[in-house]
Amino acid sequence: MILGEVAKRLKGRYYQEEQEHGTDPNNRWRTVSCLQKAVRFGDVAMARFCASVAFDMDPKYVLRRLGIVAVEDVAAGDPFAVLAVLAVIGSSGFRKSCDERRLIIFLAEMLAEAHGDRNMTDLLNAADFDATSPKQEWAMLPSAKLGEIAVNKDVELVQRSVAIWLMAGTKKYWGHTMPTGNDRPATPVFRLMVEQGLPRAFLYGAAKTASRLNEAFWVSFYLMNEQLLATETVEVIADKVPEVPRIGKLLGAAYDMHTREGKEALRRFGGSCKAIKQFRDSTFSWQAYMTALHEAVFYVEGGVLKTRVAYAGSEEMRDLSWRNIMSRTGLPEPEHQPFFQAVAENLDYLNKLRAEVLWEKLNKK
Repeated sequence: MILGEVAKRLKGRYYQEEQEHGTDPNNRWRTVSCLQKAVRFGDVAMARFCASVAFDMDPKYVLRRLGIVAVEDVAAGDPFAVLAVLAVIGSSGFRKSCDERRLIIFLAEMLAEAHGDRNMTDLLNAADFDATSPKQEWAMLPSAKLGEIAVNKDVELVQRSVAIWLMAGTKKYWGHTMPTGNDRPATPVFRLMVEQGLPRAFLYGAAKTASRLNEAFWVSFYLMNEQLLATETVEVIADKVPEVPRIGKLLGAAYDMHTREGKEALRRFGGSCKAIKQFRDSTFSWQAYMTALHEAVFYVEGGVLKTRVAYAGSEEMRDLSWRNIMSRTGLPEPEHQPFFQAVAENLDYLNKLRAEVLWEKLNKK
């Protein structure tokens, strides 16, 4: 059914002007990083361009990354778009029946046109860095007991997220602080979702996120569905996307903590920007300081959504997620917002450093 609808929407769509080519596989990391930023910023033309270029470099990789983008950044903003990407990932026959490059460009376009939603990610991040849950103790509980915690609405939402994640098995679906020895089958979580009446679309999304992406996002479908059911009116919030210059053919924001050039630029930024360096004394080490800087750049630039949907508890979970993420770096909570502000005010300097790093690399070739 999903693939049939994708085929219907794809019919008559051609993207000749976006079908740029790129053949150097070493460029795929920053190209796909740019694709994800373009989706978040609602930059449809850049999303189509990056999808086409990345297709030449590694079609399987770009398709998987579109799946990650769908569940991480779109979620309830456009549930069909999420299901469409997951369905296409699992059907090589369908991909072969289409012009696969055209199909991938279309999926990137659909995600970039959608409202954003990072609530499933926030549920995981808040749980991962939550200091109130006895994770090691809970990891020893039987799945049935964890299930009782997960469905108990008298328990804090973040702790319920911890419980259902542990129930899925955090050895396979790992997190930064989740017990690595917690190896158990995920079947009880799917059984719980069915018993609790999760819609078939979300059951499909959870199952395919687990099997085709092998990512922990799938456990958040349950709590997201509960939040949506408790919502009378879904709001759409427009965030201010910072001015993002192009460095080469890509957005400057593409050079983030997950790319080699981005890491080097951030290292120079943290070491030379006076407005940023003043916060270093508030952290425990250079590593903690750089972790705080990486997260702050993501907060003010790389993770911004042009529009996002808001529903019961999602904005509160967003705030809690960021408090937990930044607190783990050692930066005191009163300094979180001033730190974000200092980073935001110096993005021009960061982009200058990104350009310097990129041209240095290109000149060495």
